[in-house]
Amino acid sequence: MAPKTRTSYSFTAPWPPSVNHYYRSVSLERGKGVRVYVSKEGKEYRKDAISALFPLPAGLPLRGRLAVSIDLYPPSNRAYDADNRLKPLLDAIEYAGIIENDEQFHEIHVYKTSSKNGKRFKGGKVEVRISTLCPDEPYRVEYYEALELLAIACRDHEVSFVQHMAGVAQRELQKMGVPVKVECSPEDDG
Repeated sequence: MAPKTRTSYSFTAPWPPSVNHYYRSVSLERGKGVRVYVSKEGKEYRKDAISALFPLPAGLPLRGRLAVSIDLYPPSNRAYDADNRLKPLLDAIEYAGIIENDEQFHEIHVYKTSSKNGKRFKGGKVEVRISTLCPDEPYRVEYYEALELLAIACRDHEVSFVQHMAGVAQRELQKMGVPVKVECSPEDDG
């Protein structure tokens, strides 16, 4: 059976606020609970993120089960919790119409990096890749996880590690019945 097309969409978004600043809460009348809402900072981020994504390509919103890979490039060297940045970003992606609902994400991969090729980004940024998952092809998830490991190694330009990971990935993919030949050479180190 021929594999189905895997739809994907990549974009760069601004650095999201912490979830601690994204939401606000107000106490209701005595004994009636608390009302939680998106803060002014959260609404501004959503607007900024959406404007960075336009114009959107045809074929959106993406439907079905999705995987998302997120590279966080913090604005400074201070410590950041990666998980505190996810909800504002995922909400903005939904609000922009790229997906129908953030519950569609069945895989979430987050990478927090200090810089890209030694360069910091003023204000920080987030690079996002969203892909559809094919439910009728059980090897797809493992296949893309193996490729993601190779991408991490290549991104860090560690050729010996890349060569090692290429061998590991090739063996794992062959076990899954995926016909693939992975080759790496020092010239690939870009």
